[in-house]
Amino acid sequence: MAVSCYNDLVSGRPARQAIPHLHNFTLALCQVGNYYSEDDRPDEALKVLTVALDLVRALAEAAPQVDLPLLPPVLSGVSHALVGLGQPDEALPYAREAVALTKRMHDFDPYKFGDGLLECLEWLGSLLAEAGRVDEAVDTWRDAVDLHWTLFSLGRAVDVAHVASVLEDMAQSLAESGRHEEALEPAKDAVLQYRLLTDANPSAFGEYLSVAVHNLALYHSQAGQVEEAVVRMEEAAGFHRLVAEWTGRSAAVDRLASALRVLSEDYEKLGRTDDMLRSGTECLRVLEALAADDPEEHLLRRCSLQLSFAAQRLRAGRELRARRGGPMRASTSPQVTGRRWQPDEGFTVSRSPGPTPPSARPTR
Repeated sequence: MAVSCYNDLVSGRPARQAIPHLHNFTLALCQVGNYYSEDDRPDEALKVLTVALDLVRALAEAAPQVDLPLLPPVLSGVSHALVGLGQPDEALPYAREAVALTKRMHDFDPYKFGDGLLECLEWLGSLLAEAGRVDEAVDTWRDAVDLHWTLFSLGRAVDVAHVASVLEDMAQSLAESGRHEEALEPAKDAVLQYRLLTDANPSAFGEYLSVAVHNLALYHSQAGQVEEAVVRMEEAAGFHRLVAEWTGRSAAVDRLASALRVLSEDYEKLGRTDDMLRSGTECLRVLEALAADDPEEHLLRRCSLQLSFAAQRLRAGRELRARRGGPMRASTSPQVTGRRWQPDEGFTVSRSPGPTPPSARPTR
């Protein structure tokens, strides 16, 4: 409706009469394009935003002080629409231009344009990560994190949970590219932020902390730091138990099962046989409970874990027999009864989405 009204004000009129309404007309087009993107109609979004982009470029050239701030949101909108159409490479130039323009405006007025630059940086970082350009993505996200704290020094409120989620994105991208040791620094920083938030509001942020600690443990393990990985995963398992008690959510119980399995494997690496058996047994009990509630979802995983745990128990039995100098008693033989687990050595917990991000932040 608004687009139609502004269109009537600018179409077929002399330039002198139309120009005062072009800014609002372009803004309305941008909003409509974003609505199309949010409604999963990227083709329609791109058509509308392309028209808006042509208009705002002309306006920004004629009156930059008035219309230049409208250009980065339109550029970001075009890049979102292109991603929705499965064209992330084509989206990158628009996202880069949006960052460059917003940086210029931010340099002139950091307080006014800081939030816009944050959104542009985080969106560009996500696009770069999806394109496999991990170094550029991490540098861009670091700029965003630094900007958060710079704005805080200027008196702006900082969404600490959002900062933590950006740090988690950095860690995940580094880990997925095999750079596990480099992933540790942002992962530790994310855990620190979530600890502060959880101290202030456990019910709101306890689950985010549990997942962040879990992922940090995985990065330690992948980096070959097994002892530190065990310490962190034990902590994560404790958090998962608490979250499951607080919320009753099956997702927290499922994360507890995955933490216990990882612990069982890492205990075996460290030669902690009793801890391995204890953790594996508890994991089976947890998975049996999950399978009882949702057999189709959890049965295969439970069966696979039983096979894996049986192998661990056999290895432990051979080790115990060697220590005692006698045959292994028949009662120590494992009973493979069809328990569950997926054969995914590098199982990674899906991170919680965290608090609602800014509108320009992509859904990953």
